[in-house]
Amino acid sequence: MRAREFIVENQSKLNPFYADPMKYTYILPDVKSSDPYQVYRLGVAFARARAELDPTAIFDQEWATSTAFSNDAVVVGFNDTVGSVIDRGLEMIGKPPNKKLVSTPTSTEPKDTGVQSPVRGFKGYPR
Repeated sequence: MRAREFIVENQSKLNPFYADPMKYTYILPDVKSSDPYQVYRLGVAFARARAELDPTAIFDQEWATSTAFSNDAVVVGFNDTVGSVIDRGLEMIGKPPNKKLVSTPTSTEPKDTGVQSPVRGFKGYPR
């Protein structure tokens, strides 16, 4: 058997031989399978939607279209120079300098965070 006999990529409609046995199979043109985050969020939305169709369901949280990071790129810097590096890098790949600071410029641990390590420090190997 030659590859051209079983590899067909230019069909715009599924062959009835394959489509007929499948029940309720949908194509979602606005959801790209190449975007794993979007597919994941759609799965979460399906779970919520199924529950919302139940009139007895009670929800204590509003539905959010996306999460805090929305599968956007996340860059963490060590100092304040990272902002200009991000802007320049985005410019170099033809993207607008669009970034959003989602944390504080300083690192502050919560008050109940332990700062004393239970592990004894390593002083090096004996010479």
